[in-house]
Amino acid sequence: TFPTEKQAPKVEEPPRQPSVTNANQGRRFVDQRDVMLTYTTPWVIAFLKKCRRDALLAVPRDYLADGFNLVHLPPIIESFSGQAISDEDKNYPLYKAALRVILSNEDLGDSIPPTVQRAAEALYSLVHA
Repeated sequence: TFPTEKQAPKVEEPPRQPSVTNANQGRRFVDQRDVMLTYTTPWVIAFLKKCRRDALLAVPRDYLADGFNLVHLPPIIESFSGQAISDEDKNYPLYKAALRVILSNEDLGDSIPPTVQRAAEALYSLVHA
């Protein structure tokens, strides 16, 4: 025999994400500030605070750390240094320094050289392109 509605086992729903109602659009969304703090770095958070809110999103640290996702960006970022890159020497020091800044779990503050800071900003922006 099949259970009647009164006998049917109660199925618990999974816990819901905290959400906020956007009064202008009537949609529900997860508060991105909470999500951003859990999977990104201090540099990304500080950089996004300086940018227009609708221009860039928080990119997961794991995505940025995976070289496959950034495969064509080292020569572009290295061009910010103003030095020619020979075919034999493709270590991309500016790109590596910029990526270290972005991926750092420490708040580096004002200790970042301006050239590396500009390269990091360009790299992070190009990830969105």
